[in-house]
Amino acid sequence: MLALRELQQQFAIALYDAESTAVQGCIEAGGITAPQRLQIYRNNLRTTLTEALAATYPVVRRLVGDDFFERCAHHYITLEPSRSGNVSDYGARFAGCLQQFPPAQALPYLPDVARLEWARHEAAKHPCAAPFPLARLASIAPEYWGTLHLYLHPSSQLVTSDYPILAIWLANQEAAVNSTVALTPTQEFLLIVRHVDDVQILRLTASEHAFLEQCRIGAPFDAACAAALDQHADLDVTALLSRFIAERIIVDFSPPLEQPA
Repeated sequence: MLALRELQQQFAIALYDAESTAVQGCIEAGGITAPQRLQIYRNNLRTTLTEALAATYPVVRRLVGDDFFERCAHHYITLEPSRSGNVSDYGARFAGCLQQFPPAQALPYLPDVARLEWARHEAAKHPCAAPFPLARLASIAPEYWGTLHLYLHPSSQLVTSDYPILAIWLANQEAAVNSTVALTPTQEFLLIVRHVDDVQILRLTASEHAFLEQCRIGAPFDAACAAALDQHADLDVTALLSRFIAERIIVDFSPPLEQPA
């Protein structure tokens, strides 16, 4: 007889691997065989996780159709067991799975559409943030601003693509007027952020994206400015910062290591 922890582990393994037999000896007979009982659980698990993926990736599903999406989902479920009791946490690596899934190779934009949908899904989980503390910023001398670390709204997600994925996403909404999208390769920079109860998708310029990406990875303000200016030498960085603060995209900052005297 397996100890409880090992029994639970082997049962979880058996749910994803039909070849696993370690737990079968612990299942009581009664009307149907142990493999048949396990298959009921496998079917329920696969259905639940497929429905969770479909809820998170409705545009991907619409683009490929129900049958194709189910095949993708089952492939993903086999590769990526759920590690959370909350099904809304499931699906973080689905875009990468699509990128490697041979039947999806004919749709090279599909993984990026999935990344956009996951970004929206993640952004929706975050609460609203307090407004930027302008009074606290005003207390710091301008010569120290270069060392500040600016913080994006906690819901913020940055997505880049070589395809017009926002147009694809918009064309596949229920209220879409035009469902035709030219798939001409084009660099696209998107910011996904939650404001109140609405998740917004905003197009960025290359310089705006460079600035926010530096903030996201924890670079100081002067590094964020340099990255933005590398993309657009005439950019008004002060105006850019003011706009991001006004639109609550940047919501906080850390003080400089050396405070003004």
